[in-house]
Amino acid sequence: MKKTLLACLLAVASTTANADWNAGLSYINLSDSDDGMDMSLGGIVGHASYDYAISDKFTLVPEFRLGVGVTDDEMVVFATPVEVELDLFSAFSVRAQYEVTEQLYVFANPSYGYAKFKITIPAFSESDSDGDWEFGYGAGAGYQVSDSTALEVRYESFDGTGALSAGVSFSF
Repeated sequence: MKKTLLACLLAVASTTANADWNAGLSYINLSDSDDGMDMSLGGIVGHASYDYAISDKFTLVPEFRLGVGVTDDEMVVFATPVEVELDLFSAFSVRAQYEVTEQLYVFANPSYGYAKFKITIPAFSESDSDGDWEFGYGAGAGYQVSDSTALEVRYESFDGTGALSAGVSFSF
């Protein structure tokens, strides 16, 4: 029993010693142009991820992102101004990351994301919220500023809506 407990403790200790957790913040711009209507919304997104090193140069990174809108947009629909706000953004993704140099890495990822929007028609004092889950795909690059800090930029597409983000990630 003591040997089994010791073996379990050593396994847990070695797993946490190799842990490579990441957390960070980024600014995201969601843009879409459909039927002549252009929309551009901004948000602040936090993320948490874990690095699974497959080899010295290749890593799989499951990631969860959660954010809120900070800018809104106005468009005209049938000669009526309509305000659009981003209420919530969340996404689950798994990045396939390749280390080009010690500082530079590139990645590609499938994502499953959710965006909730608030739409207001000031002329009629009407508003409504709507959200939807979509599959997406993307790619990006990161630059390791120090052992624990990286700057990242990525582009993703969710059913025609582009998501461009830039931010900072911290390892611990």
